Amino acid sequence: MAWIYYDPRLLKLNFDNYYRLVDGSKLTKFDWRKHGNKIYVITGRWEGYDPENFNELYDNFLNHTNWYAKGYFVKFIDSMSFCNEGWGGSGRNISYYVAFCFYADMKGTWTIQFGVDNGVATGILVDGRLVYFTSADIWWAYRWEWAITIKLNLDLGWHTVEEFGIENCCDGGRRYRIIKPDGTIIDPISNTKLNIKFPFIASRHKWFRLE
Repeated sequence: MAWIYYDPRLLKLNFDNYYRLVDGSKLTKFDWRKHGNKIYVITGRWEGYDPENFNELYDNFLNHTNWYAKGYFVKFIDSMSFCNEGWGGSGRNISYYVAFCFYADMKGTWTIQFGVDNGVATGILVDGRLVYFTSADIWWAYRWEWAITIKLNLDLGWHTVEEFGIENCCDGGRRYRIIKPDGTIIDPISNTKLNIKFPFIASRHKWFRLE
């Protein structure tokens, strides 16, 4: 597993102190009252190639996505149930970056499910670690048994989730949920059902924008 694009400090990151590691210059206009407990989503027009691994997926985000194209968005959302086309934008050739930070209030095995439509590739990082990559066509069709399912043993405290996805055609609805170690289902993930914090770690990325 290569870590070409990630600062090695992220591999064993203490999330109580992670604010010190971000690019603060991008956060000077951040409004805590408006965005402090939001999920961050940015979409752009994918103009790249089919990636065969996570490094190539990341290269598509760095160098082969137009993050300012008409019909794509920067959003701070309350609930993880959305799609680019649902915001009035394009249904084709979409690079999705979704990021949120949540508080694990118990130790044990947490399950995160990604009901996504990523026809080209999907990559998922948790606390800066790559936990999933596929170049297969993923479409959950509103069935959780077809969703990407990640099981993680988490300690108490804050944890950051980042999803990178490319959809080439016919953007479908996206929905994300968490199952806690005690079996409690949070569906969809939202700031009313889960303690969520704005993911400052996102500001390390070239495409990060506040709008």
